[in-house]
Amino acid sequence: MDHNCGFDFNSMKNLLLPVSILNAILSVVAIFGNCMILLAIYRTPGLRTNSNYLIASFAVADFSVGLIMNPLYAVKAGLAIQDTSHPLAVVAEVMTLQTLTATTYSLCGVSVDRYLAIVAVFRYESYVTTERCLRLIGLIWVFSFIIPLPRVFITDQFNALPTMWMFSYTVVFIIPLSGISFCYFRIYKAARAQARRIACEHITDLRQAIKILKNRKATWTAAVVIGACFLMWLPSCILSFIQSLTSDECLKVHIDFITWFWVDTLAFASSAVNPWIYFLRTREFKQALIRVLLNRSCWGCNRQSTNPGGTGVARTEEVQIKGQPCGKEEPATMRLQSFSSAPGLA
Repeated sequence: MDHNCGFDFNSMKNLLLPVSILNAILSVVAIFGNCMILLAIYRTPGLRTNSNYLIASFAVADFSVGLIMNPLYAVKAGLAIQDTSHPLAVVAEVMTLQTLTATTYSLCGVSVDRYLAIVAVFRYESYVTTERCLRLIGLIWVFSFIIPLPRVFITDQFNALPTMWMFSYTVVFIIPLSGISFCYFRIYKAARAQARRIACEHITDLRQAIKILKNRKATWTAAVVIGACFLMWLPSCILSFIQSLTSDECLKVHIDFITWFWVDTLAFASSAVNPWIYFLRTREFKQALIRVLLNRSCWGCNRQSTNPGGTGVARTEEVQIKGQPCGKEEPATMRLQSFSSAPGLA
């Protein structure tokens, strides 16, 4: 059988040249964006929370995509390397699995953190401690280096490798996605119940109201990041199942020689997009980014943000609680006095 199925090497190089250029651009964007996230957390004490340690782990995974994966794929596509036993191909695929595992399970950790922040808002700090967060992050990264090991020893390009990828995507994509979906289903129900309670009971406790609203804003920001990440990785997961289950050998060759390059590039693009979602949706990250870009230290900034009853400048937030609280059809409006230093409200 002709394993090339009529593919011309020169035409393949022309088709893959845009992939090489795109990965080079994505590399710069991912490195810069995730460096800014890590610097923002490092230089702003108010951002050094247990939740943000998980986000930092996620940013490190995304940074490694920009630093390692994008350049590897730029070179691999530029040289049109198709032999899966080529050292560059092996390294690229091992690192793909490693970074994907670190990314998806870090996102799963963020989802569990947000779940506890919403459904157990007043017991959250006893559940989510710094020690537990650091242990979880350590386990995620150890696991991420174990999962890709089989790829080092598998070289059968058209049979064993597709099966390995299908199994790997089940472990590192479908399982964490299931856990994330469960968490956000419960979060959605709890958030609706909290909205009704705020509207019906007219909660006047400043600390309680700010904590609830702050957690909801952070939760939906995380949901946007998670949704974008999984949408960009979904084609890779689907393609791995198609390649493993199809009996059309030429389709397998086409997928291996051309399609994987484009689909993986789309997946890697999530690492360039994710940090900017945090900067656009989170006021504290946006302010920290500006300080980092202006090279200003902020060792005392936002220290009071962990204390909603601190001495920040008071301002008024108007929050629309939509739905049908207390049996009424019109949205209930509650005016909350909050503090400009309270994170997640702007």
